[in-house]
Amino acid sequence: MFRFLQDGFRAVAILILLSSAVCHAQFGASVQGTTQDSAAALVPGATVTLVNKDTGVSQRAASNASGEFRINSLGAGSYDISASAAGFAKSTVSFILQTNEQRNVPLILSVGNVATNVSVTTEAPLLDTSDSRTYQTFNTDSLTQLPIAARNPESVVTLTPGVVGKGTSGATSFNVENYNDASANGRGANGNQYVIDGLDATSNARAGVLNMTPNVDALSEVTVQVNRYDVDFARTSSIQTVMTTKSGSKQFHGFASVYYTWQNLYAKPEFSHPAAGAPDYPPFHILNSSFGVGGPILRKREFFFFFAIEPYRSITSNTSSVYSYEDPAFIAFAKQAEPNSFGTTILSTYPVSKVVTTAVSSTAAQLFGATNAAANTGCATPSNDNIPCSLAVIDNGTFNAQNYTNAKQYSLRLDKNFARDRLYATVFRNTSLSSTAALRSAFTTTLPLYSWAYQANETHDFSPKTLNEGMFGETRIEGINNASGNFTVPSISV
Repeated sequence: MFRFLQDGFRAVAILILLSSAVCHAQFGASVQGTTQDSAAALVPGATVTLVNKDTGVSQRAASNASGEFRINSLGAGSYDISASAAGFAKSTVSFILQTNEQRNVPLILSVGNVATNVSVTTEAPLLDTSDSRTYQTFNTDSLTQLPIAARNPESVVTLTPGVVGKGTSGATSFNVENYNDASANGRGANGNQYVIDGLDATSNARAGVLNMTPNVDALSEVTVQVNRYDVDFARTSSIQTVMTTKSGSKQFHGFASVYYTWQNLYAKPEFSHPAAGAPDYPPFHILNSSFGVGGPILRKREFFFFFAIEPYRSITSNTSSVYSYEDPAFIAFAKQAEPNSFGTTILSTYPVSKVVTTAVSSTAAQLFGATNAAANTGCATPSNDNIPCSLAVIDNGTFNAQNYTNAKQYSLRLDKNFARDRLYATVFRNTSLSSTAALRSAFTTTLPLYSWAYQANETHDFSPKTLNEGMFGETRIEGINNASGNFTVPSISV
């Protein structure tokens, strides 16, 4: 029986290794400092307690003989850190820790009653001597207030010092392969790496391309770093972008937003004037909604969740282009003159639709030339089926069909803390269906795209100086180019 179980666990481990993506630690931040009295004398043996203000999860450490302490494996968030020692008043410092930040927080203890508490609120130093990275962190407020192009969180990368490039060029977060024209250190964009909650979401097939772009409202932070990458991030040589999703807390919280744009909301053009009766802009609209909620599952058991969903609907028009196509009078003539010809069959089987004719482009006389009965050339001659010279053959017009994109992304994050263990798991799912209308409706095509990513992480504390972290995850993308449409005819050009 034991042998069977042992083989079973080995098979599961092999399966995970074969299917998993590269994972990295999401909890890569740390806090260090010294405990000292008001005269700058070191206070060894002080009890240091770190508490996450949102979740209430606490960690403890003790300062060593040199008065130094360090707490590793921390996530971004708002914290209180306190120190207490016999004969000293308790000292508490409040601060905000960013993703992968190495924060130095000295704790000053004042002589006094143990029941006395001295509280201090601190901000990130302008020059942090404990952290030599070149990076930029965009917190929730920044991601909310910045004019992020197409609500794609990748677009903030080019705002980081040392980064050059044109950015995402308006691509949405629903693409299963998002390319960002951004680079650093003299390297190209193929040296970029993207990490979401510790999961490497960079494409293995196309270097530097992101396979899962999260909903910007579901992110608590985006940190863009251009140097001093940890050994965990061995693929990075240009830019490392680390995205941290929002997590649940002791209190229920959430968000809701709606982004809507429509051609009639645009100002009238100053330097271009559409034709009489035509709209100022080709019809279009975009409806992009976003909703999220998080909170405790078991409040007293430090078990939290956060769920987000983002529906997207987009319609664009084709009326800005002029198309050429056969006139209905010419089709009627062809059916009488050459009812069984290949050309008549094709044009009759796949007629144009949803067009507004603006002008006759060519008549039979313009296409075949004037009548020359002696040479049997031109219109109204047997060589051209005696087609009337005045017959309209080719028209010009606008195409009034619309292209659409219907997409949806949702994500779920779970966090659970035990006495010596921390577990978290995330799931992302992205679906998109786009349709490109064709002048001949039988050739309208659709493109479904799917992507999903999931991961699980477990950290065990053996001692204040030793911990073990295990994780696995997977990303997968799928698309069917031209999933529907008629492909029996290569093309029809008039």
